Amino acid sequence: MKREFKRDLNNNYMILSEDAFKSMEDYRVRMLISNKILFILPCNIRKFDGLVKYYYEITSKHPINRVFNKKKIGREVLNIILGSFLKVLDSSIDYLLNPNDFILDPEYIYMNIESNEIFFCYMPGHEADISKSFSELSSYLLENIDHDDKHIVAITYELYRQTLNDNYCLRDILYSITESTAAESKLTETVQEEMAISTDYADMQYQKEEEEKSRKKKYNIKPSYFFCGLVIVSALAFLIYDTTINRKIFKGISLNYDLLLQIGGMMLIVAVITAYVLWRKYLIMQEAKEEDNMIIIPDNKRLESNNKEQEVFNKEKVNQDWFHYDRIDSEEISMEDKESMTQTQTYGNTVLLAYKTVNSKLISTKDNYNNFELSNDSFLIGKMEDHVDGVINDKLISRIHAEIRKNNGKYYLTDLNSTNGTYHNERRLEANETVEINPEDRIRFATVEYVFC
Repeated sequence: MKREFKRDLNNNYMILSEDAFKSMEDYRVRMLISNKILFILPCNIRKFDGLVKYYYEITSKHPINRVFNKKKIGREVLNIILGSFLKVLDSSIDYLLNPNDFILDPEYIYMNIESNEIFFCYMPGHEADISKSFSELSSYLLENIDHDDKHIVAITYELYRQTLNDNYCLRDILYSITESTAAESKLTETVQEEMAISTDYADMQYQKEEEEKSRKKKYNIKPSYFFCGLVIVSALAFLIYDTTINRKIFKGISLNYDLLLQIGGMMLIVAVITAYVLWRKYLIMQEAKEEDNMIIIPDNKRLESNNKEQEVFNKEKVNQDWFHYDRIDSEEISMEDKESMTQTQTYGNTVLLAYKTVNSKLISTKDNYNNFELSNDSFLIGKMEDHVDGVINDKLISRIHAEIRKNNGKYYLTDLNSTNGTYHNERRLEANETVEINPEDRIRFATVEYVFC
């Protein structure tokens, strides 16, 4: 099987061909080109001098071995890959396609990074053993998943273990894996929802406590206020009584008796109003104290959510205990090997390095773009930070635009199916074309130019 890549004005294509002639009237060919089948790369077929070529449209898509070259496969992506392939197997029954014609090599499984859609390559007449091909794919997945996530490690390892059995049923395995994963995801979503309810309830309780504190502070009345009010009322009452009955205080003063009665009456009214206001505030303060002593019990739904949350936590803990994925043994290095690898001399706080590796660089011709030091044998360039080594923040740059690879001391530039192209000394590379680059060469990613040195 031969593979090449072409680009026209609007699309990029992966072209597969075989020397053996295949009739255009083959029902599998007609099914492939006449229907838009979900999760299968769109294809059209052309024949040149007895050679059939399959043109697969791969615009804005990248093979998964490239997408996850720098980033590990997480739980969500694994679910998408397995779920998509299960749907593809179901579609193959509806469209009378032979499952053995799927190419399950990671270089031929494409992903749209923006939408997280997976697309499989179906080539009529490929006829490889689907059981063996999927076992190799599961081995690749096991090597490239996020090993910090024990749950995904357990699922992938179980998938790989079952594919090692003779005459296993692929569809049954995928159904069991995807159903258990879906149930786990649903349970996780439920727990998150219940945790959100608990959090909202706690926030509500906190807000209520703050409001109560503010209200108590607002209506807080010190006992001294009541004592002062009582003294004032008693003094006024005594003053009025002594003035009107005994007439001792104002005996030597020539004041109008009716005026004194009016003043005393007004003072008495003010005293009564003041006493009433203080008494109302006292009652409000007592009500606030009684509410503060009340015990608020959450409803049954919130109690059940707390129990369910604890149950899931215990379940996750048990899963982590029974499964242990350990790679330390394969990574152990002897002390002699470490000493021979480092080759350093230490004097106090100063470390003298035995040598320093000089790396090639990409120097931008404009100040508003970063320069890159090619420190890795494979250096990916694009605007998607999690998947590339060198980030170029420009709207014309593809998410994974190009790669510079070091091999035997030489550097090679490859266009990675970019939308706006990669240029070497002003010549635009074909999709996935590779060229050798030398110092002082000019490399342009879309409109962003660099000098290789």
